[in-house]
Parts: sequence; C-alpha cells; structure tokens
Amino acid sequence: MLRRSPCELFTRYLVLHPDGYDNQRVESTLTSLGLDFLGAYHLERIRRHFTLTNVPPNPFEPFSPTNLASQAFTTSEGVRDLFFRTSYVDEATEVLEHAKVKEYIESMIVGRVPDDTIALGLKMHLNYDISEQGVSWFKRLYWDVRGLDSVELRALLHRRYERIAESSDIEVVAQARAFKKASYADPRQLAAQLPAASSSVNYILLKMGIMPSSFDAQKPSTRSRTWAWAERWKPLPAQTQKLPSRHRSSWMLRRWQSKRRK
Repeated sequence: MLRRSPCELFTRYLVLHPDGYDNQRVESTLTSLGLDFLGAYHLERIRRHFTLTNVPPNPFEPFSPTNLASQAFTTSEGVRDLFFRTSYVDEATEVLEHAKVKEYIESMIVGRVPDDTIALGLKMHLNYDISEQGVSWFKRLYWDVRGLDSVELRALLHRRYERIAESSDIEVVAQARAFKKASYADPRQLAAQLPAASSSVNYILLKMGIMPSSFDAQKPSTRSRTWAWAERWKPLPAQTQKLPSRHRSSWMLRRWQSKRRK
C-alpha cells in the first residue's frame, strides 16, 4: 500500500481549506491538475490526523494574517505558503499547466538531478523560465517522492494509468489501454530504474525526445562550474575583442585553467 502521496502537502491544504472539500471534490481537484490521488483511505488518514493528532484551532481562519493561532498551525503543517502564496509557489503551480515541463521536472527529480540544474535545463531544452526556488517548491508541493521507495514509486506511476481504466466512460477506458501500451516510454519509469549518475540524465532526455548536449553529459558539480565559468566571462574581456572568434574560447579556457591552478 502506498503510504504517502507525492502531493501530500497540497492534499492537506485541500482538506484544511475553509470551503470544506469533501473526498469527491478533493479527488476531482487533484485529477484535474494531473496530480496523484491515492484513494479515500489516504484522505481519511489525513482527516484523522487533523481530528486526533494535530487539531486546528477554533476558530480556524487560515487566510487571516491576524489569527496567530491559525498561522502557527498552518506553519507547523507546512501549508502556510499555500494560503499566503509567494511568487515561488505561483511558479511551481504554473508548471501544472504545461504538461511537457511537468514531465521534465518530475523525470529529473526522480533522476536525483539538483534543482538549479533542472531550472537551467528547462531554459536550454524547453525555453521555459523558472527559478531554482520554483523547482524546489514544485518538488515540495506536487512531486515529493522522498517518502517513497523504488517499488512504491514504480507502483505509483503504474497507478496513474490504472485509475483511468476505472472510469465508467467507455472512451476513457479505451484511453487507459492506449496509455498503458505507451507507458514503457514514460521517462519517469526509466528514471526510477536508473542509478544516480550523470550518464543517466542523457537516457532520460532521450526518452522525452530531447537531444542531450555536452552540458547534460557533465557531472552535476562540473555542470555548475561550467555554467559559472560561462557567466563569469560574459561579456568577453576587451583584450579578446581583437582575436578571431575561433581563438577566443581557447584563450578563455587557458585563463580559467590558470585561475584554478592558483
């Protein structure tokens, strides 16, 4: 049995919402956003937590900045930033509207790629702008797989297609069969089976239909140094402007290597 949802915090936010979301409304909200719904048993466990373990204050006013008891409660549950949204939370939520970007981030998180590298890769491969903090909040709110082992993660990904088959609509069930046949190409499934190595990133990108670059082939630490080096030497020093373009990169590389030796 799956013990924890990747969108655990967002699910708790929905359960705590003053509008009084019932189980059916929580399920429809998660499904419409492309998030994982584990089942009624999971929601009941969250509701028991708020009934027996950590009871909200009375009155519970999570949108009121002057109700300090409510603010302390939502902070302790890790959901305060969903009631008082920051720009980083908005960045993370906007990802849900872009299927390809969501697939990219989820695959890279499963592949244990650092947040800053994911943000850079999105800009390079998909021309999508998001900050490192936006990626971090997406991982925290919508795709937190740290509480899942490798078997649970694969089961969760398979469950996405099985839930479609549970629909009463014949056309939706037909889609489920098609999705299940295509699931072998899911880059998240591949990422869940690969070791945490720099070469694994290339396989994940190929599964997404993205041609890896030499930047992706580098180790994460080297990748960060390469990006910092590129930023450091922009714009080109004045003394290099007279050099032919084919010599500028080699001149900069020699300067960078000499700096490292020092």
